Amino acid sequence: MHKIRVVKTDLFRDTIFMFFLKVSSAILGIASNIIFARILSMEEYGVFVQLIASVTILATIIAIGSPSLLTREVASYKAHESWELLKGLVIWSSKRLLFSGLVSVVLCLLIMVLYVPKYLQLSGLLVLLLILISVINQIRAAILRGLHSVIAADLPDQVLQPSIILLTLGVSFWISSINKDVSFCLLASLLGSIFSLIIGLLFLYKAWPPITKATKIKVDIDLWNKSSKIFFMISVLSIVDSQIVTLLVGYFSDAISAGIFQACTRLVVLVVFGLVIVNTTILPRIASAWSQKDIIYMQYLVTYAAKNGSYFAIISCAPLLVFPEWFLGLFGSGYESGSMALRILLIGQLVNTISGPCGIILTMTGHQIFAFKALALSVLVSITSNTLLIPRLGLTGAAISVATSMIIWNLLMVYWVKKKTGILSTAFIRLKQ
Repeated sequence: MHKIRVVKTDLFRDTIFMFFLKVSSAILGIASNIIFARILSMEEYGVFVQLIASVTILATIIAIGSPSLLTREVASYKAHESWELLKGLVIWSSKRLLFSGLVSVVLCLLIMVLYVPKYLQLSGLLVLLLILISVINQIRAAILRGLHSVIAADLPDQVLQPSIILLTLGVSFWISSINKDVSFCLLASLLGSIFSLIIGLLFLYKAWPPITKATKIKVDIDLWNKSSKIFFMISVLSIVDSQIVTLLVGYFSDAISAGIFQACTRLVVLVVFGLVIVNTTILPRIASAWSQKDIIYMQYLVTYAAKNGSYFAIISCAPLLVFPEWFLGLFGSGYESGSMALRILLIGQLVNTISGPCGIILTMTGHQIFAFKALALSVLVSITSNTLLIPRLGLTGAAISVATSMIIWNLLMVYWVKKKTGILSTAFIRLKQ
């Protein structure tokens, strides 16, 4: 009981800090997207969001599953003070990423030289730089989360990066000679990424355990390789699941529809906002608790996340359901046509939030194969249904497909979490003190 009271205090403190961080991130992210949407035409904004979606997908592929592996194992090694393994894991992961990054750069440059028209090569180069910086930032943030420095992990990417983007966009309004096109928006995003990388690496340097400097390196390559392969597939499927729909809407409909759908997804993020906050806080704690077989503490963490995330989701969902046209109108004239799609996406995200942090539980407890199976089925349903429904129903069809696949995914994971760990992940349980 004493331990739970102490943990509750720490969780509350970290959750409050994370809340203000995520609120700032959401405001800055939505503000930058609104400005992008207003300085670009609807078609240009659609092209821009598809390029950013491509950056996210390719960065995840290059990372080859390392971020999730690093967070889980670094948290476990820290809990057991296995500094040799911690140091060995970070060095091993860095070497793998260096190799995959170099191969990717060479391939991308060849494709640009051989197939990309010259007037698009600047945009291609900016996208390539964004991909490489995104990979490094993912790894840096993963290590910091494993070290329980969750604020330092997210602050550079989620607050500092969009702040620099907004600053760049603000300065551009004072310089009328700047051509505010897709390439300029990519350049603003790159400047924000570079700044966040520099600050993030400084945070990592300060948080790194000094004791590791004098320790030798120990490796567990078989475990790391096996786990990273599953994490890689999960990461790729997660990004495909979240980003492929924007690309499919652009392909089967047009760039304008892709931009409207992206605006809907940006607003839907507000619903899972609370769950994301507490998930980020409990992520390394779940990995540490599982490694120490502390199931009571784990159940407390999971219920804490599910209930608080659900409370926030219900409150934030209400105004979006009632006034979707007003919120979409913030992005500019014409975006209101996505109101029905927004309502459908909100329902899917409510189910996702009420289901609790089931994906985190499976990946942080070594049962990532079941998270992969559930996600694979979800992606299959999503791609198939989107291919069938978007040509017929447009944005509404895309939203129905996303919501359906999300519900299937969560139901499967809730079942497997209970079966494999004994943990109840949903918000509808009552803890016995």
